[in-house]
Amino acid sequence: MVRNLLLLATGLSLVFCLLGCGSLNPYPAGRPGWHSPHYRIVFGRLNRIGASHRYWTLRYAGAVSNDPYGGRLILTPASRMSGFSPGQEVEVFGQVLRNGKSPFMPNPFYQVRVIRLWLGTGHRSAISR
Repeated sequence: MVRNLLLLATGLSLVFCLLGCGSLNPYPAGRPGWHSPHYRIVFGRLNRIGASHRYWTLRYAGAVSNDPYGGRLILTPASRMSGFSPGQEVEVFGQVLRNGKSPFMPNPFYQVRVIRLWLGTGHRSAISR
């Protein structure tokens, strides 16, 4: 009886795990230019701007969009972008620093927790910082 209950519990756990695993990737497949409602996750294209290309930015919407940040965020800390190149499509996890604006640019700073290369196949890269 106990063995049958354990087998049933194990089987149900496996079924729920497999069902849940299919819903873990609701992101647009390889199409940067998207953000979650509170900008905790942002997809876009990396670029460098400023004197001597000092600032890393993430362009996720057009400059003429209705986005409150002008479709671009300034990424900080720059050390997180080590190993990445301008033009790469990435997935960034973090938060907008509401009080952290550059005096030279209208876009806010974005505190990067994790950055991942976006493969363009609808899958994340294992490469992350």
